[in-house]
Amino acid sequence: MVISSEVEAALIRAVTISLYTWRRAETDDLVDDDERFGWWGDSYPPITNDRIGSRLWLLRRVKLTPQTQRDAEAYAHEALQWLLDDGHVVDIAIASEK
Repeated sequence: MVISSEVEAALIRAVTISLYTWRRAETDDLVDDDERFGWWGDSYPPITNDRIGSRLWLLRRVKLTPQTQRDAEAYAHEALQWLLDDGHVVDIAIASEK
């Protein structure tokens, strides 16, 4: 399947925003302090539980282990899941390296 350069650019922008915007930490996430971060707009989502960004920021001070790698892949998939849910893509493949 060939996509136009405009569609490709829009997808790259959507993926970049989804991965590198800090999603608010869940209540059971371990954080360094009391700050749970996150985009302020997620406080008032037009669709219930609709959030922007990823929780990759939670890994900024953890030791690189196989579990950390699995967490990073899970956070990335979580951040990009909306592309599947909204029908913008038919599949997402997450790969990481240490």
